[in-house]
Amino acid sequence: MHRPHPFALNDASSTAPALADEIEQISTRNLALARYKRNHDLMNEVFAQAAFGVYYLICVSLS
Repeated sequence: MHRPHPFALNDASSTAPALADEIEQISTRNLALARYKRNHDLMNEVFAQAAFGVYYLICVSLS
């Protein structure tokens, strides 16, 4: 049984033009910048937890 891809653009779909416009608005640079920021924040959490352990987790959850 073949299922269509959930993000595939279908010409009969009323959301296809809106989705295509949204995809065109996201530049490669903006996508890369968003990924960099996300990964930077995640790595900060990893290293802070490694350095400060449980104390860091308690302080972050209280703030």
